[in-house]
Amino acid sequence: MLITEKISVFVATHKLARATTGWGSWFVSSWVYDDCLYPLAIAWLGPLQGGLIMATIAMAFTFVWLKAIVASDKDWFSMDTMHRIQRIVFWIVRATGHIPFVRKSWVDKVETGLTFLTFNIVFDPMITTLYFRRDDHSRQLTQKDLHVFLGSGFVSNLYWTLRNWGLVYLLKTGWMYVFH
Repeated sequence: MLITEKISVFVATHKLARATTGWGSWFVSSWVYDDCLYPLAIAWLGPLQGGLIMATIAMAFTFVWLKAIVASDKDWFSMDTMHRIQRIVFWIVRATGHIPFVRKSWVDKVETGLTFLTFNIVFDPMITTLYFRRDDHSRQLTQKDLHVFLGSGFVSNLYWTLRNWGLVYLLKTGWMYVFH
């Protein structure tokens, strides 16, 4: 057996190795795209055209990656751990559910909305969709999964376009003040 085959078997059979591989590959590709290519496109093409082109590429790339992850039927991002972390981070929201006259359904909606927004800013549509999937063991994306993905794509790419536009504007303005 070749070393690459041994590594593949190890990654496929060990949860920590799978999560490390998933998060590692996501982090590298996300950093290159969001922090290097996205600002260059915004600087070169402007926020509207650059944002639309980068959003389209990002959605296509993350959709293909999402389909591959769902088809593999493996938890490459340790979503059970992500659910536990989310519960710890938003404990204050859940604590308000114990206040009289505050409905638990309201608290659940606020917590879900904050989680959705946070995941779109910190991660991307693929991670957000994987997190909100109800049937983790299905090899198919449901209609709800697609709605989460598209909504997440809109919010996430709007954030990244505005963030990078602001960054490019600050750099251009700073450059003009320093060198002119």
